Amino acid sequence: MAEASLQGDADNLDEVMAEANINGTQRTRKRTLHWKTEYFVYCFFTRCNISMTRIAALFGVGRILVHDIDIVYGWANMLADTLAQFFPVPTRSQMLRAYPKSVIKKFGHAHIFMLLDATEIFAEVASMKSVNAILYSAYKHHSTLKWLVGCDPIGTVWNDSIRKDILEQSETPFGCAVEVDKGFLIENECAFLGIRCVRPMKMLTGQMQQSKEDVAITQKVGKTRIPVEQVNGQMKNSASFFDKRIRLDQIGLADLICRVSYLPQNFKLGFIQQHDGTKKDRLCKAHIRWYDGEDDGLIDIRPYVEMWGTTSEINRWRELADMPENKDATNLEISEMVLAEDWPT
Repeated sequence: MAEASLQGDADNLDEVMAEANINGTQRTRKRTLHWKTEYFVYCFFTRCNISMTRIAALFGVGRILVHDIDIVYGWANMLADTLAQFFPVPTRSQMLRAYPKSVIKKFGHAHIFMLLDATEIFAEVASMKSVNAILYSAYKHHSTLKWLVGCDPIGTVWNDSIRKDILEQSETPFGCAVEVDKGFLIENECAFLGIRCVRPMKMLTGQMQQSKEDVAITQKVGKTRIPVEQVNGQMKNSASFFDKRIRLDQIGLADLICRVSYLPQNFKLGFIQQHDGTKKDRLCKAHIRWYDGEDDGLIDIRPYVEMWGTTSEINRWRELADMPENKDATNLEISEMVLAEDWPT
């Protein structure tokens, strides 16, 4: 019945997309191409790395229609807005319901909410020195466009985890932690927001050997940061648009395509360590994170408040457990009460 309903919706989709006049007002431009063909044009440009001039010749339309605010820019904006609604910021309850056992085994807690990393794409060299100074990357020794990206411990991304002010806008809960590489010196910003920063230690000037503790934290971070690096690689592989140097007049378009290329990675399988690989019909990352999916290597850590709670939350949990009206409540139900109160905030 569900399949029949979806088929019926698909049959009506052409009429919805083609509708241009509602209540006597013109809502969209008159389409030269069918909306399915327009999406095909967008995919040619972003996934096949074909120039707009050649695409226009292939589809028998003008280059201006493919460029600017028409097909490519229009579909990039629409997909960015639509996918943003699909993937909101996960709640703490959603995050703790399916938490990787490998992270708990390495750190002994479930406080890590997000893995942060940066990705760079080569861009054209600007003729203006001021612009070139902003785009120049000392790491790549070239002009690049830079994105700061965050994901959860299984590689799920959401709209607010792809932006420069990610710490403020990603709604990382108070008392949780973000895991970064050694080049991210953001301890002060994290402390201001009540977030812990887990970062591998760098060798100090004149230091011959790191301490045992520094080596241990570096190894732990290196083994648990693999999901965010995998997401970065999947994004680049899915968008051949980034294989070339980005033109300076397409920086805004590149930002939209980057966001649109990251979010669909949630429909792929999560990178879960300690997964035995024998389970069939595995669920995608989005299903696990937002729709109560399960997979090997994940555990519902909510009943164990000592593994994820702050001191205030643990004390509150014990208070609720001692109340007579909660004597029949399970540990999971009490934990949900604490999470609903948002005690740290």
